Amino acid sequence: MAEAKEFIVGLSGIRGAPREKRAMRTITALKRFAFKHFRAKPESVKVSTAVNELVWSRGRTSPPRKIDVKIAEEGGIYTIFLKGEKIPEKQKEKPKGKPGEKPKDEKAAPKPDEKPPKGGETEEQKAERKKEEKKAKEKAAEKSAIKRGSKK
Repeated sequence: MAEAKEFIVGLSGIRGAPREKRAMRTITALKRFAFKHFRAKPESVKVSTAVNELVWSRGRTSPPRKIDVKIAEEGGIYTIFLKGEKIPEKQKEKPKGKPGEKPKDEKAAPKPDEKPPKGGETEEQKAERKKEEKKAKEKAAEKSAIKRGSKK
C-alpha cells in the first residue's frame, strides 16, 4: 500500500446521537472524516475489521471518544486502519463466486447423473427421464397433501 497518513479522529460529537445508534454513527463519522481529508467518494472508503471491533467493543451505546487511525490509499480505495495495525500487502484478487466453487472459465466434465445435451438423448433415455420426473412430482404432491392434512 502507499504511504499511510496518521490522524486522531475526535468523536465526541457522536454523544449527541441517540444512544442506540452511536456505534453506527461512529463508523459513518470515520468514513466522513476520510471523505473530507482525501476528497474520496463514499463507495471508495473501507473500514478495517480492527477499527470496527474497537468501535463496537464497548457496545453500541458507548463508542470511544477519539481513535488514533491511519488511512492508506491503494488504487483509489481508502482504508482506515488502527494506528498500530499492520497494513496488509496487496493480495492476489480471488475469483468472485461462492466458496469452493470453481471459476466459470474452467469447464468440468458433466456429472453422470446430469442429463446429456438434448441432441444426444435416445428415445429410451427420454422415456426413462419422463418417468423419473413424473415419480418426483407424485412424491412432492403426496408430501404437500400430508402437510395440509388432507391425506392420512
